[in-house]
Amino acid sequence: MRVIVVENDPTLRLAAVLLDPTTSAERRAAWAAYMRHDQPDFEGWASAALQRCAAMLPARIVMVSDLAQLHAALPEADAVILEDLPIGPTELALAPKLRAVQTFGTMARRIDAAACAARGVPVRLVRRRVNIGVAETAMSMVMAFAKQLHRIDGLVSFERLIAAGYQAGHFDTRHTPNANWGRVQKIRLISGSRLGLLGFGEIGREMARLGNGAGMRVSYYQRTRLSPAEEQALNVSYASFDELLAGSDFLSLHLPKEAVDVINAAALAKMKPDSYLINTARAQSVNKAAVIAALRSGHLGGAGFDVFHEEPLKEDDELFSLDNVIMTPHLAGAPRSNALEDMAEMLEGLAAVVARDA
Repeated sequence: MRVIVVENDPTLRLAAVLLDPTTSAERRAAWAAYMRHDQPDFEGWASAALQRCAAMLPARIVMVSDLAQLHAALPEADAVILEDLPIGPTELALAPKLRAVQTFGTMARRIDAAACAARGVPVRLVRRRVNIGVAETAMSMVMAFAKQLHRIDGLVSFERLIAAGYQAGHFDTRHTPNANWGRVQKIRLISGSRLGLLGFGEIGREMARLGNGAGMRVSYYQRTRLSPAEEQALNVSYASFDELLAGSDFLSLHLPKEAVDVINAAALAKMKPDSYLINTARAQSVNKAAVIAALRSGHLGGAGFDVFHEEPLKEDDELFSLDNVIMTPHLAGAPRSNALEDMAEMLEGLAAVVARDA
């Protein structure tokens, strides 16, 4: 039986559901329920996925949550699937049977590729569809704010526009076009505007691709600046934290879980007047009361949230009373097929390595 060591990330637990026959019925049922609204036939999908990675079977999955558990599991490991835990000379020395390293993403910062190559252990990467989905959700909010869709959706009659406070009416078409007869204000061009990315991991880079495709000027801030060659390849420019706040028309957050209260009253005061804040990362990065105050004062043009300090929101939450917010129920990584296909791709790739080395 092959032993696959897997970092205990919620999504990566799917590996045990697929490969390990000892996985509890409770966990399998929980995954079927989690997937049902996007993949109603989870068992059928699982059966098809197993055919793609048959060389991995039978398998025992060992879930590890920290470095000590990883070290304890490595002596038996045929392969590992990791997100944040490292593989270097120490780990390789503990893993005489190791045939492949699979990272849960494309940024294998804690994997010593040279040491793995010297041992003949391939390192496989996956461009996570979930990350692409999160970036697409964030960019959709950028576009909606730029075109004021959050305010004007469905307002296509004089009566509705006037009731909403717009001075709608025909123009004199003998002399001018009749475009924007609703007289909707604050519409802006995305192309040429500044997209600021606070945090520049895998999702931040997916956002950069989308921003570049839309003709935006993309800047980023993270603790460690990229090399000039990397910045050129990604078509991004570096800005300090304060510069990013002050220069961004749209500020999108892509921060790690340890980043708490980063966007507070002091940070908001440094942002451009009438700029927009997008958070599809973690609620705790934002001071909710400070953002609401900035939205009410008009200093912020708007804010988009896919994550919240409390989920779901209570009906009396103050955010519901604001007309300059876009809120979605923690669905940025959807559809569920993203996670399913990420897992299937990783396991299929590992199976190819195992079959080759068998």
